[in-house]
Amino acid sequence: MKKILTVTAFIGKTLLYTLLTVVLVFNLYGAVRLSFFDDKLPLFLGFGQAVVASGSMEPALSVDDWLLVHRQRQYDVDDIITYQRGSETPTTHRIIALTESGDFVTRGDANNTSDDPVPADAVKGKVILVVPKVGGLTRKPVFWVVMVGILGIYFLFPSRSKGESAHEEDTRE
Repeated sequence: MKKILTVTAFIGKTLLYTLLTVVLVFNLYGAVRLSFFDDKLPLFLGFGQAVVASGSMEPALSVDDWLLVHRQRQYDVDDIITYQRGSETPTTHRIIALTESGDFVTRGDANNTSDDPVPADAVKGKVILVVPKVGGLTRKPVFWVVMVGILGIYFLFPSRSKGESAHEEDTRE
């Protein structure tokens, strides 16, 4: 039973640190794209992230919600998409209609009027995951310092089983 718990803990830790590493790489890529290429919503392997900045999509999305966006082959009415026209700040609204020319008519759920039609090439992706209120944390530098610190501790000081020393590990080989 103890061995099962040890293996389960190892798998859990490995998954957690893998997830943290992916998130860190994803965000470093985004920071480089934003800093050097002025890309406000960079996509990495078709995925991007955004943070809700206004209440235009209430109650579906709230201010400071963190969004995972994924590029799709096609978008349908009722999909929540994030789009960006030129160098404007990205906008996340719901598709309410399609035009004959293939553009999307969007509107925030809390808005009374529709946006100007959005061309297909301005669409960054569909919102596939919403994590409430986490976006506010990701904007704070201390969040990233803690993330890097956790990963650094993990890689600099890998855990060992109780009673196992580095010497015992070397002599087993």
